[in-house]
Amino acid sequence: MTDVEEEAICQAVGAFLARHDPTVRPDADDELFTSGLVNSLLVVELIAFLEGRYAIRFGVADLDLGNFASMRRIARTVLEKQAAVRAGHG
Repeated sequence: MTDVEEEAICQAVGAFLARHDPTVRPDADDELFTSGLVNSLLVVELIAFLEGRYAIRFGVADLDLGNFASMRRIARTVLEKQAAVRAGHG
């Protein structure tokens, strides 16, 4: 996992969020749920976006809100899922 990959995912997530609300411009470590920037409906759309864009699948065990708490945490979760897919575990 590199900082460049992580930053690219953060930017993609930020662009996704901005499509839903152009006034939303969270920093990579901003809490998305506690701040009200993301709700349960939007996180479902976000998961579908991430699965399509990064060729990964989230299972029930992955749906812990901590994995989606911030853009940085989302990026790390995506990178972990991609690594698992490459290793044949995803």
